[in-house]
Amino acid sequence: MPVNSTTSAPPLGAVQPTPAGAIPNNPKGALGKDQFLQMLVAQMKNQDPLSPMDGQQMAAQLAQFSSVEQLVTLNETMSAQAGAQAALLESLGGSMTLGAIGKSVEVDPSRAVDANGDPAPEGAPLKGTVDGVRFTTEGPMLTIGQYEFPFGAILSIKH
Repeated sequence: MPVNSTTSAPPLGAVQPTPAGAIPNNPKGALGKDQFLQMLVAQMKNQDPLSPMDGQQMAAQLAQFSSVEQLVTLNETMSAQAGAQAALLESLGGSMTLGAIGKSVEVDPSRAVDANGDPAPEGAPLKGTVDGVRFTTEGPMLTIGQYEFPFGAILSIKH
């Protein structure tokens, strides 16, 4: 019996392969909401009119899309809030640092350095009146005489 070498067309309503470039390739392998909508629309366009998609399946897919969209919106909102919180903390840190000027403080000597970058002598806490502040990319640095330290190195503050 000879083998038929011709291929038959896929049945009406079968999912056809998507042409290359029709849906943008995501390098992480995850679908975004735009790709999900494109696939859903393509699925609806190509469904068999005599055997349409089950309404429950359609509702489930729309619910999934709605959930994905809400998660994306939540993520964007949380990212914006994180940026605002960081700015607020930086502002508060600067205010607290400026408020320490003129106050008598005790500082952890292991976190203080002199103008040459050499550590303060170990032992008892470094004591003195904060006489200045210098703002750096790592944050504000307070000074007592020749020693410089971050606000977090302060062990106690007295009026």
